[in-house]
Amino acid sequence: MSKTRKVLIGIVSFLVIISIGVLVIAYINGDKIWTVISAVFAILMVGIRALIPLIPLDKSKASPASPIIETDPNDKLPGNVPGKFHYFTGRETILNKIHREFRPEDTNSSTRILILNGLGGVGKSEIAKAYAIKHQEDYTRIWWIDAERVEGIWFAYTNFAEENGLTQGIEKADDSIKEVMNWMRNHDRWLFIFDNAKNKESIEKYIPKLNAGNILITSRYTQWEEFKQLEIKEFEKEEARNFLKNYTEQHNDKGLEELIEELGYFPLALRHAGAYMKKSKTNYNEYLRMFRKNKTEKSPYYSDRVTQIVAETLKTSFKLIHKKASRQLLNLCAFMAPKDINQQWFENASEKLPSPLREAVKEKQTYDDILTELTAYSLVTLDYEGNLSIHRLVQEVIRDNLKQEQAEWRTCCVEILNKLRYYDFSTVEYRARFRSLVPHIIFVTTGPINDELTEKVANLYYFLGCGFDESADYSQSLEYYNKALTIREKVLGKEHPDTARIYNNIAVVYDHKGDYDRALEFYGKALTICEKVSGKEHPNTASTYNNMAVAYDHKGDYDRALEYHDKALTIREKVLGKEHPDTANTYNNMALAYDHKGDYDRALEYHDKALKIREKVLGEEHPDTATTYNNMALVYSEKGDYDRALEFYGKALTIHEKVLGKEHPNTATTYNNMAVVYYTKSDYDRALEFYIKALTIREKVLGKENPKTKIVYNNLVKAYEKSGKSEPFEEWLKKNRKI
Repeated sequence: MSKTRKVLIGIVSFLVIISIGVLVIAYINGDKIWTVISAVFAILMVGIRALIPLIPLDKSKASPASPIIETDPNDKLPGNVPGKFHYFTGRETILNKIHREFRPEDTNSSTRILILNGLGGVGKSEIAKAYAIKHQEDYTRIWWIDAERVEGIWFAYTNFAEENGLTQGIEKADDSIKEVMNWMRNHDRWLFIFDNAKNKESIEKYIPKLNAGNILITSRYTQWEEFKQLEIKEFEKEEARNFLKNYTEQHNDKGLEELIEELGYFPLALRHAGAYMKKSKTNYNEYLRMFRKNKTEKSPYYSDRVTQIVAETLKTSFKLIHKKASRQLLNLCAFMAPKDINQQWFENASEKLPSPLREAVKEKQTYDDILTELTAYSLVTLDYEGNLSIHRLVQEVIRDNLKQEQAEWRTCCVEILNKLRYYDFSTVEYRARFRSLVPHIIFVTTGPINDELTEKVANLYYFLGCGFDESADYSQSLEYYNKALTIREKVLGKEHPDTARIYNNIAVVYDHKGDYDRALEFYGKALTICEKVSGKEHPNTASTYNNMAVAYDHKGDYDRALEYHDKALTIREKVLGKEHPDTANTYNNMALAYDHKGDYDRALEYHDKALKIREKVLGEEHPDTATTYNNMALVYSEKGDYDRALEFYGKALTIHEKVLGKEHPNTATTYNNMAVVYYTKSDYDRALEFYIKALTIREKVLGKENPKTKIVYNNLVKAYEKSGKSEPFEEWLKKNRKI
């Protein structure tokens, strides 16, 4: 609710109380006239108070084109609303229409979904941002969704789930989306903005049929049927005039009137013209002459008038970019996803860049000069985190101007993104980095790629498959693994070891999904290739046997698991030797299968075999040695020998703290396991001590919303309840966190 409404409601409520007081006094004193007057006044005030939420108070008394919002580029916008927001002028009529339709203060408002449709470049996204900023106090949550691709929607929903504590006990990404939709059904006064949605079909599965919030959708698509729509057109004449005056800080004259008409009152074209004039100190007449001259030169033809005019303004701006490195960076941005291009990426992959950009990004001042030049002409924008964004129409015009060079620049982007690949997704930072790379990989690989680069595209798809698997989005993981598989089968052949590796990874995803039969099917495909290409006694064949054994173990078929582990063991002992680390791994996995069978003595026997190899070959302080100690402790715990369990957990902990560090996830796991033993022994104080140690590490490294963190937190709550402590849990936790 806006401040104005709150103040009015407060004043009227005060008058209601006063009139009721007068009514009571008059009634007691028998004064009929004042009784009637005060009663009528009280009823009138109650009626006015009820009508205040429905009164359109937000309509500006100023000119519709008056400047309404300007934010500092370092300011963070509400919720996760992206990007810098500068020189927004006018659009008061549209903003008021949106607010009257939504009426967020009225939870019974009938309009829940509103579409802003119109051509690209007319300012739909900026209007959505302006509404979010202007009315942020009316909403408890505001969330921005890049709806151009399904991946953007998926990431926005999963991030919302993490930010709002909806991921507890959730293992699959699809479940996070369902939890967000349940949240939407059960809460009011929220605003979700779906930016650049393709059509109704692309987003309807993410919108619950019943909700008490507001959904604002920007789209070029017009056939939304039952949803209310506001068509966004170019500026009104007065809005265009004021926008350009505010941007350039120049006075009104005849040249201004001619220029805004020449630019069709289109916001994006006016923004580029204004940026050019402000940077170059050009007046309206001078810019108009240049613009008309550029129009006579040969340029690509665009079917819609907005893009055509934007192309002409960009042509004028491009001519003033003197640094070759600036033009090169702009070309690269044209082939990335339009939002959240991390400028650090170009530094990290500098060897893949063309010269002179390659040298420029290594020098901070030179790089800053490039970014300043591009932002000064409004060709790109920088948000408060330093990420670049570029308008889709600007990208389209740049790509068209490059003509035959498009493949070269797209190839360069593929090379850059390949340089940024990694395969450790264990921390919050690494998972966030993956999410930031996804839209750019998808964007750049949708266009034509040189034949010699197909293997690098396959590598990017492989990276997406791995990352989505680690994010528990198994459907997308399988989609991109299959894309990588298609390329590798075509380029390398169906019997190449790299093809077998993808079969193996697809099997891992099915294993994670709990579809063990499909997992074994794909492990079987990998095994066929390994046996034929590498041989039946090759280490790769042994690895596949090992993976199949693990799948049988997960399936609960422990005898088949041991059968395949034995196949792997035979190869590894013969080819690698009886003291090789891979042989130790097989002993370890066989021990786990015996443990799951409940045969604890055999489990300890095989763990001991693994331990002897690891201590001798890897050393007594190696992380794999610590893993064996941990696994042996688990077996002793299951046998009920808690003192021996704590002894072996202690051995593992000593190694983890020394070798991996006191804040490593494996160290946290050992603390958690020790806490479980203390809890089982009813030593709740010691259990609480070790749970807090584990919780502190996991919150810092994995994040508060990570499922592993929540497991520790839940265990801690149970131990606290058992301990019988009297003070509130949160107060106790706050005091004891530094144990």
